[in-house]
Amino acid sequence: MLLKIILAGFYMVVACLPASMAQARPTDSPGQPPIERQYDRFKDQTAVRLKPQTIRQVARPPEELSLSVEATCKGERAARPKTVDLIFESAAERYIYYDKADVAFIVDGKRVEAGTAYMMNAFPSPNLVKVKLKLTIPFETFTQVAKGLEVEMKIGLTEIHLTEKDLKALRAFASAFGE
Repeated sequence: MLLKIILAGFYMVVACLPASMAQARPTDSPGQPPIERQYDRFKDQTAVRLKPQTIRQVARPPEELSLSVEATCKGERAARPKTVDLIFESAAERYIYYDKADVAFIVDGKRVEAGTAYMMNAFPSPNLVKVKLKLTIPFETFTQVAKGLEVEMKIGLTEIHLTEKDLKALRAFASAFGE
């Protein structure tokens, strides 16, 4: 109990610090997606990141796909960015995604072209292949997806129905910029 009180006091102090002193400050709390903000005073820019969220998990053959979102903006306050980066991380027995993968969404019955995700890196091993891909899209396209009630996504040959939890995480990221 005493530890909880001490930790609560610590988080209250950190929350009151100016962003330039707090540096990397996660804004997550129980039940909310983990969003990190980090201000770089030398570059005078703020980076906002949604930590990886698992959006697909298959038992056999083992496969996992996670999605994180990143954006930077000028200044100490998180202002609306021009673009956001969707980072897809795949872990599977074999290569599912190679050097690139086309990405598209169906948002509330309407097709939304997102573009092509390009490989950032790959780490093959005998039992597991890890691949990271990045897709840069306009912020408006991202908010259109995040505000959808029914969202399906296709990356390469993989089709995924985003859950309410997934959409809540995307909406939380968009709201970090006042959307």
